[in-house]
Amino acid sequence: MDKILNSTLWLSKPRFCLGVMTGTSLDSIDLSLNKITFSNTRTHIDSIYNAEYEFPLNYKEKILEIIDGKTSLKDISQMNFYFSRILAEAIIDFGKKNNIQQLDVVGLHGQTVWHEPEPDIFLNKHVTSTLQLGNGSVLAKLTGLPVVNDFRSADVALGGQGAPLMPIFDINFLHEKDHNNISLNIGGISNITFIPKSGRPDDVIGFDTGPGNVLIDLICKKHFNKDYDENGELARSGRINDEFLDKLMSIEFIQRDYPKSTGRELFNEGIIDKIDKIDKIDKIDKIDLLATFTAFTAKSISENLKKLDEFEKIIVSGGGAKNSYLIELIENYTGKKVINSKAIGIDPDFKEAMCFSYLAWRTLASFRGNLKNISGALKNVVTGSISF
Repeated sequence: MDKILNSTLWLSKPRFCLGVMTGTSLDSIDLSLNKITFSNTRTHIDSIYNAEYEFPLNYKEKILEIIDGKTSLKDISQMNFYFSRILAEAIIDFGKKNNIQQLDVVGLHGQTVWHEPEPDIFLNKHVTSTLQLGNGSVLAKLTGLPVVNDFRSADVALGGQGAPLMPIFDINFLHEKDHNNISLNIGGISNITFIPKSGRPDDVIGFDTGPGNVLIDLICKKHFNKDYDENGELARSGRINDEFLDKLMSIEFIQRDYPKSTGRELFNEGIIDKIDKIDKIDKIDKIDLLATFTAFTAKSISENLKKLDEFEKIIVSGGGAKNSYLIELIENYTGKKVINSKAIGIDPDFKEAMCFSYLAWRTLASFRGNLKNISGALKNVVTGSISF
């Protein structure tokens, strides 16, 4: 333990770090093994292996019950340990299948079930909170590996949003000195990073823009019995209802200035009930409803990009990068070319998992894991909790 917490020793040689990501889409466990090397104040990352593991039957249903407050405290506790066990099984299988001989640390984001970074009155105090399931100690004991998890709490404790966490990865690995760029990640929720050509971390801007795949997937499941809209073909065949789209765009979070972050606690199946009722909403054809919510996702991203300085291109990752209709709408709304992160050597399906391998590496190097100018926290700090 003393050796691994010695940051000088940690930085003295290449480290093999495994990132584990399960996002708001609740579609899979993503594992990304990366070799991270530090030399002359610069960090280099090489992707080694990536893999996707399906969740067990009924996992998604139970997590949604927890998020919606429809379950017991016992179920939350049980799920925390159950989730840690299925992660351990995936990690052990991943190591065996790829004959991995060295693995120095696991970086775990965890499954977000609640995120409330804005102060709320609780027992006469203004309290902010965030909760990601996944017990670092359980995972460490079951795998025999050091685990870093709970990356958001330190930032939230200091008045920050606790998210997004991607910008510190983006500024280190997606920076180009000749022009500003945008990194766009479309998972369940969409988030953006403004990557300045200056390369200065204090000039980086990052925040959640609103929904990514979450609402599109909910409509697909409810009305078409599909988990997602492959290539956006269903939505492409519908018509966008401009009146309803305008109502969606009036949601306060979309218009709010950064810093800001969100999740399923806001963007969920009840979102229609959270806006002014349109009398004819129930009469909108289901295919048009899907087209409109796809347009809402694209336009909410576009509107938030208007808050930023001029940029050259948009580099997209996440599951939404596969939705060609969604990408076309983003290009139409922004007038900018959207480039898949695969074109620059980063697998769009595993970028978030890759990021958490890097964040775990930073924790053991005693490097800051947040950017206060992005989150609104009082200061930059080392983030994450370490378990052995």
